[in-house]
Amino acid sequence: MIIGISHLFVVTFELSEYLIPFTVGAMVLTVLFDGRIAMNASVAMAVLVAFLIGGKLDFAVIALFTSMAAIYAVRQLRTRAQLFTAILFIVLSAALILIAIGIIKRLHWTDIGNNILYITISGILAPFITYGISTLFEVIFGVTSDLTLLELTDFNHPLLKKLSQEANGTFNHCVVVGNLAESCANAVGANPLLARVGAYYHDIGKLTRPEYFVENQFGGDNPHDNLAPSLSSKIIVGHVKDGMKLAKEYRLPPAVANFIHMHHGTSRIDYFYTK
Repeated sequence: MIIGISHLFVVTFELSEYLIPFTVGAMVLTVLFDGRIAMNASVAMAVLVAFLIGGKLDFAVIALFTSMAAIYAVRQLRTRAQLFTAILFIVLSAALILIAIGIIKRLHWTDIGNNILYITISGILAPFITYGISTLFEVIFGVTSDLTLLELTDFNHPLLKKLSQEANGTFNHCVVVGNLAESCANAVGANPLLARVGAYYHDIGKLTRPEYFVENQFGGDNPHDNLAPSLSSKIIVGHVKDGMKLAKEYRLPPAVANFIHMHHGTSRIDYFYTK
């Protein structure tokens, strides 16, 4: 897409190369994957586009410099506002490198100013384009970005709200596990946001029969006292299947739904086996 737009802007319409929204590619890849992939792709795109517009080394240097700034701005996306602080990063880094190159090449300040104006327009538009394309690509390719995960941390999400109302003990358990999982993920270099969100939803299957799980009994009668151990174990294990049904019904992303059917293991339930 970036290469196609570059051809359209520079070759077809003969516009300035600094109007190309080059940083969109870097930011989209950072949002959907990570900064390392985005940086590698940016190097390839900068070289290809530089060749396309006439072998302009200046553009390749500026494209890489602004891409690094954009990747840094959105590398740990936690709020949508960070997409727009990227504007500041892009414009300031572009202005700095354009002035430096202009001084080295002894360009007139008017030309430097025009280039800064063009890249400012591109930098302002880039986050808006990034937001739209990221959302579209998430739907098309089934990728779960941090933006989607952030939406799922909202306790007003229908599933979490239902869990807090109908299985409050399980809800509190999920929140505590989420905090623990996030800390562990941070310690080992995993994705802390994904770990927290996955933990929030891992036990949603208990909504089907909340009273059969000890955290929701609050010292009252235990229904398992009147059941055969084999039936009790089936009910306990059954919350995994029930959770997957709810995940499908509420359209949870696969990355989050994976926590539901993977969290319980495959070993026997010793308590009821012993009983």
